[in-house]
Amino acid sequence: MLALLLVGAPCGFASTTNKVAILAPGARFGVSFPTESKQFTQGEFYADVGLPWRWESNGALYLRPTLTASGGWLGDYYTDGAVLKGGAGLLLGSLRFPSSIEVGFCPTYLSREVYGTKDFGTKLQFTSHVGVNFDLASKLWLSYRFQHMSNGSTARPNPGLNLHMVGVGVLF
Repeated sequence: MLALLLVGAPCGFASTTNKVAILAPGARFGVSFPTESKQFTQGEFYADVGLPWRWESNGALYLRPTLTASGGWLGDYYTDGAVLKGGAGLLLGSLRFPSSIEVGFCPTYLSREVYGTKDFGTKLQFTSHVGVNFDLASKLWLSYRFQHMSNGSTARPNPGLNLHMVGVGVLF
């Protein structure tokens, strides 16, 4: 995405100024890959905020930086805990089709580091994601994301956790 911004800016991306705006508060739910040694689920409420910059390319695409915050729970069959995230992302969207691609990175706090036999090593984790968003109606946003959470080798063990997340949000 950053390469697209750096290369695309001189090739037709024009900067526009918008106001800071809530893009889509909503809820997400996800499950871990079937290949994980333990099955995890995660649910969260989130709010995405668009920053006041946006780059557009000849009326076809736009690139917009965002901030995101979420709070919810992470659990396996026997153990539940709170998860809090806050970070930044980029939306690459189409001005002609109601969809966008999203990438992001969030420092993440877990209320517990051990879930049964799975030890995440520390309560401080890092979550990265890539996903797609679809505007279903004038005020409804449906999203899918693949997210990876790990402690970034700041502690041992560092097993990581991959989740498929599906969400719905209200567009402003």
